[in-house]
Formats: sequence, structure tokens, C-alpha cells
Amino acid sequence: DFTETSIDSEFTAGGSGTGTFGYETDGSTKLTVRKDTKTGSIFTISEDGDVTTVSAYLKLGGGAKSPKVARAAIYTDNLGSPDALLDESIARTITGTLQWWDFTFSPSVHLDANTPYWLVIHTATKIDIYGTPIPSTTQRSYNDDSYADFADDPFGAATQDDLQLSIYASYDISSSPDSNDIIAEFEWSVSDTVQSMDYIQWDYRTNPSATVDFYIWNYNTPGYDLQTSGSPLALTTDYYDGPTNTVKVKFDCDSPSSAFSLYIDVLRIDYTFSLGGGASTDTLDFYALFDENTGVSSFDKINNFEGFLQGDTSWTSGIHNSSLLFDGDGLPPNSGVNETRYVMPSQNNFSTSDGTFNYYGNLESVDYNETEIVSEFIPGLSAGTLGYNSIGGTRRRINGNNKQGSKFTLSEAGTVTSISVWAKLRNGGNVRVGIYSDNNGAPDILQGSEEFIMADSLQWWTYTLTTPISLGPGNWWIVAGGDNRLSMYADSGSSNQRAYNSDTYGDGFLNPFGGPTYTNERLSIYATYEVSASDSYEILTEIEWKVDDSVASMEYLNWSYSTNASAIVDFYVWNYNAVRYDLQTGGSPLALTTDYYDGATNTVKVKFDCTSSNSFKLLIDQLRLEYNTTVGQQIDYEAYDLVQYGDIMDDNLG
Repeated sequence: DFTETSIDSEFTAGGSGTGTFGYETDGSTKLTVRKDTKTGSIFTISEDGDVTTVSAYLKLGGGAKSPKVARAAIYTDNLGSPDALLDESIARTITGTLQWWDFTFSPSVHLDANTPYWLVIHTATKIDIYGTPIPSTTQRSYNDDSYADFADDPFGAATQDDLQLSIYASYDISSSPDSNDIIAEFEWSVSDTVQSMDYIQWDYRTNPSATVDFYIWNYNTPGYDLQTSGSPLALTTDYYDGPTNTVKVKFDCDSPSSAFSLYIDVLRIDYTFSLGGGASTDTLDFYALFDENTGVSSFDKINNFEGFLQGDTSWTSGIHNSSLLFDGDGLPPNSGVNETRYVMPSQNNFSTSDGTFNYYGNLESVDYNETEIVSEFIPGLSAGTLGYNSIGGTRRRINGNNKQGSKFTLSEAGTVTSISVWAKLRNGGNVRVGIYSDNNGAPDILQGSEEFIMADSLQWWTYTLTTPISLGPGNWWIVAGGDNRLSMYADSGSSNQRAYNSDTYGDGFLNPFGGPTYTNERLSIYATYEVSASDSYEILTEIEWKVDDSVASMEYLNWSYSTNASAIVDFYVWNYNAVRYDLQTGGSPLALTTDYYDGATNTVKVKFDCTSSNSFKLLIDQLRLEYNTTVGQQIDYEAYDLVQYGDIMDDNLG
């Protein structure tokens, strides 16, 4: 109605420059650390930054042996203990001079704002490092760790005490531009007696133009879900708190160029509530004539039943021009009688992966007011990926003359054209990537491999194969190895999903793979492949909806559809007992036996799978569920009139 709630943006200055975090004071308490030891303290960085240097106040210890070197390292924190290694610095030689020693990281290490990290010294010789005790706290962690094979990842079991080491990190502040921002959260509840939570609806604009992300809180995940499909959203149990009927939303808006205002025109919860308890089997049937035409109420007496309706009805001089609208059929429900009703899917019930939803029509009857979905062009030569294309959180490092890989499942035949890996190679050099077959969960026969160059820079390295590798559906191992220490990254995976072993680099990959060691991880490595097929136009849409009424029996599913141009249309109904889609060849209607609906929720699911060599539209004229409900066991909202009212009813009836 354009009577809008408005919120003005706030200017946020951008940032850049440098900063430090840690303990920058010359500590007076000396701690002697023996060789092959890691020791570090925990600190929190207040802003996003890229660490270039870690500095520590230390010197060689008495009787220190060669090599007189040390490195700095940065670890993540896990509940107050050092956990995953982010990176190590370049080694430097230490002397007997007590001073601040700088350890350089190349490349820099990115750290996230308001996050704790452990700044650590890993020494090959005896050193004296200084700090200050902070009583009754856990400030330092240390353990044994051979210097020669680099710092352990993860940190490993450690001993802790209260000494805060004199160690800090210097970082470059991640650059950000000036912006104008609005972040507004709204949380509200339905305090009525709720029968069902139905929809949340919203509408908004900005002036001038700004980017607006609208989120709804997911109580099951939990977390905010970005809304991209538009209003309304069906309030499944994900999107409201069941005990309190609470909904929470957030507007996140920004504009880099100018100040702006957010105007919210609609933000509401739709719900169904009970007008009372169980209805009596006795009904009161009457018609009333409201003909006073004066005053602020209407009074009528029918068969010894009498009462007032507060507010003007038929006359024109009512307060605030309010009125009552009675538009039902005047037929009360019959107690205990089954009545057939229909329920149709809403637009929100359509999930279309191929094609574009264009128009929502009347799906109750065959009336040619059709729901319209437009086909999507699918090129014949399509691309896919095999593997894990997310950045893993755990480093998995192998020395030169070793290889490692992970097993992944390919669902269709394809030709691999490139292999990508999130990694870096110490000091830069040569790497080899390839693919092995799988034999009962073990990497087996080499399908192909090629050699490429990798630098000492952590990033996605994508290598285009000069000889593509053809693969069929099934399990395959994607593998990499280098002529120097290769750092790859992984996340938790399935049982024995990662395999590694020694393999002399100069001889090429072993064939077969050889006996491996396994871990339950998936490496950040994937292959891109091509699939050959004819060009086509396709529609794939699934529709799932349910009956929210009191159901005596589920009866029939009715459907009718056509296409505006020649196309193959397969219509499926989900079989809940066989757990599969059943192709429908017998025509509409389908009797809804227990196979074809979920008995707990009265839900039905269908699918249209359409294809053609030319562009086309799917026109759905009817898609409805027929069910029986026992009328009279509860208030029948369809048989009774609803009251539409304005301010006068609000004022007097509450």
C-alpha cells in the first residue's frame, strides 16, 4: 500500500594499511626451550589481515648446537588448544643476541577478524625465549616436534601453562572501499492460538538503488538462508520456532556510491488459527437483515437468539467508513458427513531445474488458464566435474618422490580435459597429475598422466591435458605428486578415500599404483570432463504439495497438460513404498492408494520430464488432489462467512 517502514543507510569508511596483534612487550621471564620443540601463545586478531612477519623476543640458549636455526608457524585454535597448521615461515639463523627476531612468511597468511590464532616458534636448537606470566590462564602450549621434517599438522597433544610469550604478528589490512550500509534484523511471534504457520510475505525497495540481500533464519540448520525466489515463502518447520511461533529475518544492504533508504512495504506472517474448540453437532441456521441505517451497531433478534454486531453494516455514515462483508454460500456444514475437496500446488511448490517458470494459472479445473513453463536449451557438449572442488581445511603434505590422491565416483561417461588441485610446491618445480582406476576400493591401473609446472603459491592450479582421458561411470582416483614437497589440502571424507605412497618422480607414476597408506579424507582435487550429446530443449520440474485439512481419505490425483510445440513429456508420480518415481501411462485420474501419498503428512510428489529438439512450452491446465474430509467435526472455514473489517471493528472488538 506504499505506507512504508523506512530505514536510512549508515556510512562505513573503508580500510587499508598495516597492523599487529600479539604481545609486543619485552618479557622479563626467561624460558629455555630445547631443540626440536614447538612453543607458542594464543592471541586474537581484530580485523581481516594478511600476516607477513612473526616477531619473537629470544636468543640462543647456552651450549646451543648447530643448526642454529628456527622457524615461526601459525596454527588455528580449537577450544583453547592449537590445531591446524596454516603455514610456516622461512627459516632464519639465531645468534646469542637478545632481540626481536623477525620471521618472514612468503606468501603471506590470511587470517580472519575476531578469531584466535597461535603464534609459534619451532626451533632446531636450544633457545631462550621471554614472556610474562598471566596467572590462572592458559597462555602457552608446547610439545616435542622434530625440526628436520617441518612442523606437525595438526599441532598434536601439548602441555600448557600461563606464560604469555613475547611474540606478535605484523599484517597487511585487507583493503575495503567506503560503503553505505544497512543491517536490520526483525524477530516477531504469533501470540494467537495457531493451527498452522503458512507463509511469510515481504516487499521492499530502495531509493536510490542499492544491493539488498533478504535472509530468513533457519531454525534447523541453524543460520540465515538467503532468499532468491521471491515472496511468499512457505513456512515449513525450518523457518519458524515451533514452541513460540517465532520468525526472524534480516535485511543486509549496501551501496558503494551513495547514501540510500530501505523502504519495507510488506513484512507479515500468514497463519491459520482456530476460532474455537470442537464444534457441536447442533447448528444455528438463520438469515439476518441489518437495516437500522443509523448508530454504530446493528441489533437483530431471530428465534429468541439476539445480539449486537458492533460497527456499521449497510449504511454509509459509519465510523471510518468501515463495513462488514458476508460473501459465503449460506450453507452450514452437515455433521459427520464426508465432503470431497480439492487442493492444488502453489507456485512455491514447483522446483524447476531445467526450464523457466513463466506463469501460474488455475490448476483446479480444465479451463485453459494454464500454468506455463518454458523449456531450457541444453547444449549437446556439456561439461561436468569429478572430485572435490572446495578448499580443504587440513594440509596434507608429501615430500618429493611421493604421490597422493582421492577416490571419486563418476555418474556418466566423459572425457577428462583438465585436472585442478589446490596446492603449492616448495620452491616451485615440476608436478605430475593423473587418474587411476579403482579395484575394490584401492587405486589400480594408470589411465593417463602428464607433467606440469607449479610455483610455491597456494592456489587452484588447473592443468589442461594434451591427451584427454576417457572414463566410464564408476570410481576413479585423481592423483598428484611433485619433485619437491607438495602441500595439498583436504576435508573429512569417506572411509579410505585418500591414498598415498612413495613413487620416484623421475620415472613417471607407477603402473599399477602400488601398495598405499589410507586416510578417511578427500583431497581438494578435481577433474573437468566433457560429455557428447545432441542439442536439446528440456523441462524438468518436480511439484510436491500436501493436504493441510483434516483428511478422512485421499481419493484421486487429477492432471491435464499439453505443449505448444512437439515434445516428449513423461509424467511421473512418486511411489512412497517403492521409493521411486512411477511413469504414468494410463491417464488421469490416478487413485491415491497408499503407494502414492505419504500417510503421515498427506503429501504427493509428481515430476514432468520433457524434451524436444526445438523450443517449447509445457502448459499444465490441471493438477489437483481430491480428498474427503468429515464435515462437522471441526469448524468448517469454507462453509462460513469471514468478516472483512477496518478500524471500527479493530476499535470495538479488539
